[in-house]
Amino acid sequence: MNNKEIKTAIKKIRKHIKENDYPTISPCIKRNDPMLRCNYNCYGYVFGLTGEQYQDINQQGVWNLGFTDQTFGFVERFGNPNVVRYLLKNDFKKLKLKLYESNENEKLNQGEIKFALYSCEQDFHFVRQDADGTWSHKMGWNCVEEKFETENGKLKKYFPRGDKNYELMGIYKSRLKPKTKVKEPKKSEQKFDIRVKRPALEIGK
Repeated sequence: MNNKEIKTAIKKIRKHIKENDYPTISPCIKRNDPMLRCNYNCYGYVFGLTGEQYQDINQQGVWNLGFTDQTFGFVERFGNPNVVRYLLKNDFKKLKLKLYESNENEKLNQGEIKFALYSCEQDFHFVRQDADGTWSHKMGWNCVEEKFETENGKLKKYFPRGDKNYELMGIYKSRLKPKTKVKEPKKSEQKFDIRVKRPALEIGK
């Protein structure tokens, strides 16, 4: 991607984020959208956009981890945990989204997303927490969305898949939508004197 394409992708991503509600509800449970089976990977799945929204952003392979900084090689990009963390933070910074370290017990509030980052020598993987508290993920570009298998409701330290064994590197949280502010009624500027005054009495009456 060149700088122009990156700026266009960032603009479209932010546009579609504004259109959606967060936290998300796993599409594999709540709706049957065949377009959700393609167009994006586990990283795109974190943001909870629809297949149509991803198609509008870019074609396959464009929006991936580190799309805002492509100065690293393939092995460095996906096989080095420190580089993976840097690319994640840099993407969120360029998207003007704050990224916080979190944990499994921290409440997922309205307007937020929370996800876990796994990494191995050759790859990375993201698992998203949905609005109902469950965890779900998407294993690749043409894979379906599915619930993530946990141990007694807790994320696994290691996540084996095929010949790879992913290790949990951290849990992160970000606010994608601003908090809803409740407008308080304006206080009247009129001031009242609540002191009781004894009326003056005229002499002789």
